[in-house]
Amino acid sequence: MSLMLFIGLSGCATSSIFLPYPEQAELVRQSLASQPPQLLSTSPGPNLLLHELENGRVQQLASEYAASQISFDAASRQYQERDTEAVLDISNGATQAASLAVNDNLLTYPEYGYERVLLHLYQAFNYLGQNNLVATQVELRKAAEHQQYLQDNFSERSANQIDKAKKFHIDLSQLDSALPQLSQQQVQVNNSYQNAFVYYASAIIWEALGNTNDALVDYRKASTLVPDNAWLAADLHRLEQGQQVADEEHGRLVVIYEDGLVEPRSDLSLDIWLYPDKILPISFPWYAGYQKWNSSSLQVSTERESLGQTQVIANIQGLAVQALKEAYPGILIREILRGRAKYELLNNTVDNDNILVFIAAQVYTLATSGPDLRSWLTLPDNVQILSRQLPVGKQKIRLNSGAISREVELDIAPGETRILRVLRVNYLLDYQEFTINRQ
Repeated sequence: MSLMLFIGLSGCATSSIFLPYPEQAELVRQSLASQPPQLLSTSPGPNLLLHELENGRVQQLASEYAASQISFDAASRQYQERDTEAVLDISNGATQAASLAVNDNLLTYPEYGYERVLLHLYQAFNYLGQNNLVATQVELRKAAEHQQYLQDNFSERSANQIDKAKKFHIDLSQLDSALPQLSQQQVQVNNSYQNAFVYYASAIIWEALGNTNDALVDYRKASTLVPDNAWLAADLHRLEQGQQVADEEHGRLVVIYEDGLVEPRSDLSLDIWLYPDKILPISFPWYAGYQKWNSSSLQVSTERESLGQTQVIANIQGLAVQALKEAYPGILIREILRGRAKYELLNNTVDNDNILVFIAAQVYTLATSGPDLRSWLTLPDNVQILSRQLPVGKQKIRLNSGAISREVELDIAPGETRILRVLRVNYLLDYQEFTINRQ
């Protein structure tokens, strides 16, 4: 590797490594409570997919559904291109070689299954906001299909990581002893690839469209994941009894409360065995502040009565933590192989009289150090729900979250389902309305 390539690597790393992604995205997160929202640059590069995801989410929160649809379409195309490459197996060798030559931050943003599933769900809301019910249903099907794919292939992905570790004589059990902090964190999710929010959102839309069979299936799937959610249990029981919540005298109100923002990753330095007799400190991404997870519920009431408070249907932060834990074997393998390459490179240059070669080796080591802190940072910390029947006519709905409150006036039509999506970001409550009338 030439000196010019070393310098090139350090130059490329300036924005991606020396300025961690959480810092790059912080302005966007701060702008979510203002108008117009801040967007990330979507110039070609390793973060293009992530930027499209972030921008699609920001645009949707600003009710710019058409613009958000375009951003999410671009992200979907990138996922599809990766799927094609994986099937054709045309880039595996180059990708593996590149992953050892550079820091993970300079590689294409990796795919996390829960993020791809949420992409399809949020795209469904974009179409719902544009009254395109056919496209809404297509995206809901895609979300369900990808969740099933992730579930069916989880064991195979885990086995592949174990086989690769054996090939390079890497002891994966180091993770258990080296990462006690993360291992002990209670993420309160069963896995990273099943999201009850997706099932519940699909169920309420299926039911609103009169597709009670599919609604019942998805209510049951969601209930398996969050059996203690009283609103979900009531909806499931009601539909199992053949009872409709929306009729000629009533409509249905579903509150979807997206609470807060997910936590950015930070770095953790650990001592890892590169060889049986050689230890090297390596930095890993992790969630330093995720020690005890708490959510704040939303109180919902009318002028006449309290409708109750929302209950958690999905812990998105927990999915992010669990997804990172599941990715650790792959991260450990890459870091050990990269660490071995650096170790050999520096050893080979210590006795070299060419000072430029030695400096280049040091620059290379610096440029390829540091954990990958990238993640989709405009996602909510958690999602909660409330489901109630309301009489036909005008209703003033009051929303309270601690000291923050909003009032919404709804005009409920016979037999309709009104989805009130409430968003709490940076001590501000905002909301969006979606209406589905049974055809």
